[in-house]
Amino acid sequence: MAFCDELAAHGGRVTLVPQDRDGLIDLAGLLGEARDDTLVYACGPSYAMRLPTAHEVEGLDWIAYQGKTLRLNTDGSIPSDNPVLDGVRSHVYTYGHRNAQGLAFGPDGTLYSNEQGPKTDDEINILQKGADYGWPNVSGYRDDKAYVYANWPASRPTPCDELTFSNFEIPATVPVQKESDFTRPFMDPIHTFGTVGSDFRFQNPKCAQGEMWSVCWPTIAPSSFEHYGTSRKSAGSTGEGLPGWNDSLVMTTLKDGTVYRVDLTPDGRDVSKVTKLITEDNRFRDTEFSADGRSLFAATDSAGPVRDIRGAPSTDPLENPGAIIEYRWER
Repeated sequence: MAFCDELAAHGGRVTLVPQDRDGLIDLAGLLGEARDDTLVYACGPSYAMRLPTAHEVEGLDWIAYQGKTLRLNTDGSIPSDNPVLDGVRSHVYTYGHRNAQGLAFGPDGTLYSNEQGPKTDDEINILQKGADYGWPNVSGYRDDKAYVYANWPASRPTPCDELTFSNFEIPATVPVQKESDFTRPFMDPIHTFGTVGSDFRFQNPKCAQGEMWSVCWPTIAPSSFEHYGTSRKSAGSTGEGLPGWNDSLVMTTLKDGTVYRVDLTPDGRDVSKVTKLITEDNRFRDTEFSADGRSLFAATDSAGPVRDIRGAPSTDPLENPGAIIEYRWER
């Protein structure tokens, strides 16, 4: 089988399950719900919480798969032990995701995911069968910090398509819901990046030129994920690797230009430490380790913004656009 996440803006990402209990291969994937910051997308429906109907599944209509993690057999069929959600078994494994990016299995089969937040609260999650991850009702934790759910499509009496979209002002006709107003159970992330208070200044003068506001937002834009121990094993691990790394996730970012090491607790259920491994004027897209665990190969984007050491948009060209870079840890 496989797991899959859907990235509405960027396509999809698929991860093969190492081996499940009945000896089948699983495929996992993520399907995202993030939309451009324009009125066209703001007025469109949010599907992250909307589960597929039996009629849609029978008719091969996958519209409700946005904002989900999918689990499917390698022939594309629905696994017989997938969760039944609202009375329907489909490819959906988890739901309530915004812009899921990376999937990684730990050695015990724990499935980790990261996803990009709106202006705050990039997340690291542990995916559990049939669970809700809260978007768009909650971003990060249910803490009422710097996020409310503005339901633009429900604007009344002025219809949404007659409004002027803004990242910073919500029209009075748009219903607004605090995170604490959402009372249903959902899965908290095990870690967030860019969580700030409601007094944070999202229109930072450093990003005023060209209105590149999002570069100054506190999020880091995670882009991929891998578990060091599992990655080495899949590469046919040799030698001892890097001491103390076996329980670590390695995460790339885009606008932050950083590759992070995320240390997990011994049970793998929480984050104990986050370390910046590499920071450059590069947009890091994906990584892979060598069999000996001492070379990290990183793929970079060919274009796009990164922020400099001042937290402003970098005016320098990307250092290694559209490249595969090897970083080597010597003994």
